[in-house]
Amino acid sequence: MKTKAAKKTKKFMLLSKACMIRELAFAKAFAIMLGLYMLCLGLVATYIGLGAGLVSAIGSAYIGFVPSLEGSLIGAVWGAIVGFLMGYVSAWLYNKL
Repeated sequence: MKTKAAKKTKKFMLLSKACMIRELAFAKAFAIMLGLYMLCLGLVATYIGLGAGLVSAIGSAYIGFVPSLEGSLIGAVWGAIVGFLMGYVSAWLYNKL
């Protein structure tokens, strides 16, 4: 017969596993979202002119990200790479804490 403490421990273990984030899935989702954001930001700055200063500021850190069609695609790649890394590390840290 199980004691109350053993039942509580088992219930806690099940809940803690249910609250874990799959690192790769979260990283892929974050990469897609940040890549799309950077692409849209670059395209809006190119064709409408809004956010050109922000693109220039971000472009100082990400080589090749400028308000142009090619620069928007380069920014999308940078966003996907950085988003994947940030998403993976965030999910990993969440699961460790």
